[in-house]
Amino acid sequence: MVKNCPNCGNKITEEMIEANMCWECGYIFDKSQLDEQTLLDIEEQSIENNPYSNEDIKNHKLTTTNSFVETTIKEYKGLVSGEIVLGTGFLSDFKSGLSDLFGVESKAYSNKIKEAKRLAVLEMIKESISMEGNAIVGVSYQIVPYAGSNMIMVSVNGTSVVIEKSSD
Repeated sequence: MVKNCPNCGNKITEEMIEANMCWECGYIFDKSQLDEQTLLDIEEQSIENNPYSNEDIKNHKLTTTNSFVETTIKEYKGLVSGEIVLGTGFLSDFKSGLSDLFGVESKAYSNKIKEAKRLAVLEMIKESISMEGNAIVGVSYQIVPYAGSNMIMVSVNGTSVVIEKSSD
């Protein structure tokens, strides 16, 4: 009988069962087998490797508009932002030069921009959480390639708020 991880849905192997952990997402199958310090260490490593495994970060709501459906903004916490500057690297520059020459999409640059956006959003969410917000409205991005260098800057901004489900 094939079992899947209850957290990520990945196929569980016999080795994973023996290790008491899904190797794909780090989910512990039976926490009662581990002591408290080990559980804390695993959680810390998991958050370090995948910040979106942190419940506060994972559940933080984002929108480019000024509100969320079926929620009420209870409090405005203030402006938040995240900025990331990433080097594209020689190989990305070379591949993008070929893409430019042939008039096709540059996957190398696209992936760098996606990664920079993800990191900038993460920084913005962390700032919002530090202000005790649980959502961000009015999210906007700015992407700036630095001419003459292989650097890309992504800036993301919004307003940290506290939202609650509407009682309707």
